[in-house]
Amino acid sequence: MSLDDVARLAGVSTMTVSRVLNSSGAVSKETRARVVTAATTLNYRPNLAAKTLSSGRARSIGVITMEGAVDGPTSALAGIEQDARALGYAVTMSILPELTPESIADAVDYLQSQAVAGIVVNAPHSGLDDSMVTAMDTPMVAMEGIRGRTPVVAVDQVRGAELATQHLIDLGHTAMHHIGGPEDRLEALERRQGWEATLAAAGLEPLGVSVGDWSPESGYELARAAAAGGEATALFVANDLMAIGALRALSELGIAVPDQVSVVGFDDIAESAFLTPSLTTVHYDFYELGRRTLTELLSEVAAGEIAASGTKIMLEPSLIVRESSGPAL
Repeated sequence: MSLDDVARLAGVSTMTVSRVLNSSGAVSKETRARVVTAATTLNYRPNLAAKTLSSGRARSIGVITMEGAVDGPTSALAGIEQDARALGYAVTMSILPELTPESIADAVDYLQSQAVAGIVVNAPHSGLDDSMVTAMDTPMVAMEGIRGRTPVVAVDQVRGAELATQHLIDLGHTAMHHIGGPEDRLEALERRQGWEATLAAAGLEPLGVSVGDWSPESGYELARAAAAGGEATALFVANDLMAIGALRALSELGIAVPDQVSVVGFDDIAESAFLTPSLTTVHYDFYELGRRTLTELLSEVAAGEIAASGTKIMLEPSLIVRESSGPAL
């Protein structure tokens, strides 16, 4: 495959393809996305060594993420890696056992020492902000959020929670319990925020909130505790893995879903469609999240400057209605 093949499929000139692949010159984000898609479709592989020698620029992207990433974040990282490879960039991963200001700063220092062209940070922790990077001279974009002025590409978590909560309200539910994620995670806080705001707009009070750790085990234990009160007719669970545990707990307790209690999750992982009952959940495209993050980073690289605009690009979620939610009795 050649540059001409990529140009024909993308509907652009070979010069435009060259600009995108070399992160040089002014190219719109839409055109850049078309070229990346064409290169990926054709399995085009630029000569990484030759490009580095001819341009004198680093042909690698650094990615900072946490150890033990679950399905969704892993798919987002795959989106970054595949598109980066199509554009002739290697990906250098820095996987952290825990997210602390010190570990993030050390990872940034390490990646800068490797002369990466840019850095993606996936560290949506409420206690972290970009002030921890004191000597930043490499373009950086945060995936899913970071406090400060670093550009962010993220899913609209608040909107996703609003969709889930409004769905349950429309089904007549007024007694809803929320099984949330860890209180130090930005997406967990935003999902709870959307749930509370939607209840308040409908004149409803939260029945209760419990905090899990994203795992099926915590969803199982917290759902058993929530069901013990006998008041909740619906559970809004902050991710699908905890919702899987909740469904198991309710089944063991002899509580029919959705006839007695409705359950709505968040993330739309692959397994959610194959549960019994299948899980109503909030969907977003993890792979596209990774791709959009890379596109934003390479725009910074092409511009040759460190962005500090605080720009936030939001991806819209949608609600997938399946069997686990139904009318309140």
